[in-house]
Amino acid sequence: MKKFIMNTALVAVLGLSMVSCKSTFYQVYDVDYDSNMKMQDNSLVYENEDCKVLYNLWSEGGFVKFSIINKTDKDIFVNLTQTFFTLNGLANEYYQGRTYSTATYNQVTTTSASVNSIAKGVGYGSANAYLSGSGFWGNDTYSWNGNAKSTSSLTKFIKSTTPSVTVKEKEIECIPAKSFKVFGTYSVSPSWQRTCDKEKDFPSKTYLLGSYSKDNTPYTFNNRIAYGFAKNDIAEKHIDNVFWVKAITNYSEKSATEDVKEKSECYGMKTSDKFKRFKIGTPNKFYIVGTTEGGYLIH
Repeated sequence: MKKFIMNTALVAVLGLSMVSCKSTFYQVYDVDYDSNMKMQDNSLVYENEDCKVLYNLWSEGGFVKFSIINKTDKDIFVNLTQTFFTLNGLANEYYQGRTYSTATYNQVTTTSASVNSIAKGVGYGSANAYLSGSGFWGNDTYSWNGNAKSTSSLTKFIKSTTPSVTVKEKEIECIPAKSFKVFGTYSVSPSWQRTCDKEKDFPSKTYLLGSYSKDNTPYTFNNRIAYGFAKNDIAEKHIDNVFWVKAITNYSEKSATEDVKEKSECYGMKTSDKFKRFKIGTPNKFYIVGTTEGGYLIH
């Protein structure tokens, strides 16, 4: 009798632990883009005679961060009142009259408003500062430790800090000759797509939810960048970069990420850093995170 009670209690405990166990899944959005762009330097790149525009979409929620690199010997002026992020036809201008608290570094300035990869707003630096084997955005773009390993794409430029100051958003941003600025305000922010089939929504490995063309995609978005070589109310030139979701795939955590341990040594002191790295991260993808408990989506 005593043995039966113990076995029953053990089964109950095991059952309760299985029900309360939480699992993480990633819904990954694969993005296509117009033929005037190409994959290069860990970025999606548009280029004309005046500038380069670099995107890396990999982030939670699809934060659309981009850098404009001035190739010329003249200042370029970006008019944010005529620069728009458009999602499924709804246009949102980049200038919103916001006020930021900023921290200034030796090579780059970023705003303090927090997002996944870089701060919302504008950052800047030398156009040749990013040249490295890991591309413009750095390898940390695809790393995550549950907190902030996927830090600012520009942290590799940071040398020292000064006290924060408050600045007001500019209607027109000047990009000096042979320099760049990084912009970021809007996200695609899709909701979790579900089939109500647990094996598809929360697969042991992966499951392709759907493939789409430019005509039937659930999400299309574009950046319209207005700029010129004079600080005018009406911009001389425009760039239109168009993107659309071409596939949505569900991944288990094990299929999407891998455990990484990096060792380093400085002044004889050895340190190690453990974190997760996305195996599936590329500049033309983004993701949302789903947590399940007892086989049901709770977040």
